[in-house]
Amino acid sequence: MILVRRGLYREGLVIEKPVEIVGDGNLGGAVIEAIGTDVVAFQASMGRIANLTLRQIGGGDWYGVDISQGRLELEGCDVTSQSLACVAIHGGADPRLTGNRIHDGKSIGIFIYEQSLGTLENNDIFGNTLSGVEIKSASRPTLRRNQIHDGKQGGVFVNEDGMGVIEDNYIFRNARAGVQIKKGGNPVLRRNSIHRGKQGGILVYDHGMGTIENNDIFDNETAGVQIMNGSDPLLRGNRIHGNGMQPLDDKDNFANVRAGVRIINVSNPVLRGALMHGKQTGVFVCKNGLGTLEDNQIYANALSGVEVMTGGKPRVRRNRIFENRLVAIHIHDSGGGIFEENDLRNNEIGAWSISAGCEANVKRARNQE
Repeated sequence: MILVRRGLYREGLVIEKPVEIVGDGNLGGAVIEAIGTDVVAFQASMGRIANLTLRQIGGGDWYGVDISQGRLELEGCDVTSQSLACVAIHGGADPRLTGNRIHDGKSIGIFIYEQSLGTLENNDIFGNTLSGVEIKSASRPTLRRNQIHDGKQGGVFVNEDGMGVIEDNYIFRNARAGVQIKKGGNPVLRRNSIHRGKQGGILVYDHGMGTIENNDIFDNETAGVQIMNGSDPLLRGNRIHGNGMQPLDDKDNFANVRAGVRIINVSNPVLRGALMHGKQTGVFVCKNGLGTLEDNQIYANALSGVEVMTGGKPRVRRNRIFENRLVAIHIHDSGGGIFEENDLRNNEIGAWSISAGCEANVKRARNQE
């Protein structure tokens, strides 16, 4: 064990054997600062770093903490980087990051790639220029009970076959979506609070996947969940409410459509067992969007419960769609779908609004109206 006394140490550390390095006194007393190199390059089988302030202050392409193998325990540290990610986990490494402040980086907060693992618990990840956490290339970390917030882009970004379990986190006030999933990303999102995002709660796009269950998704400025471009996630048991306060800025004909869940571009998700209510439409399906909606409660929306247009064809069954300010289901502009065994009673204007020319696209059976 190496005890680091209070002071400012201008150097980078390369750790090649098991060692424990602990800062003396309160956090902020022992500071290691590096320019033109990583602050810490961890290349051992195991080790522990605790209670240190670690600052990468530029001078090329470097990480704050570079974990390229083994199991490092990074605990109670303050980490920032003015170059690449504050923390990088790669090469199959499996570290434990607990109780750290990872913040105000010029790039990503924590970057996990090259089939790596890792357990991230109770960290405060904030104010980074890119994503708070990025997971890619078949990596499978566990993120649990972290705060991921106030990022200048998104909160968590899972792409290029990234996976992992993301559970019980608070993801809020990020400039883009709280969670973004694309290009084969397939994480499990469970019991997270995803709220006050400037561009929505969860965005699944470009053939993204994922299991999204029992999350509380609320007060995001656009859609609570947006699914587009051939994406097929499974959503079940989520609470999606109070979303859609501002128009989407996607420069298309639907820029002013706001919804709890938005399904477009041949995406085919499954939404099951959700509670959805909000300030505009509950579920909006357009641009050849598909999807299966079953056993949900879609209620108290300012417009319709479900709106379908421009080639959208969802399968909607066994839902209770009620207390919406307009109709339960609004179909127009070449929309269609299959609607079976739904309870469509107790909406202010009625059960259905089907525009001329759309009746042939709609199959209805055993609905309560």
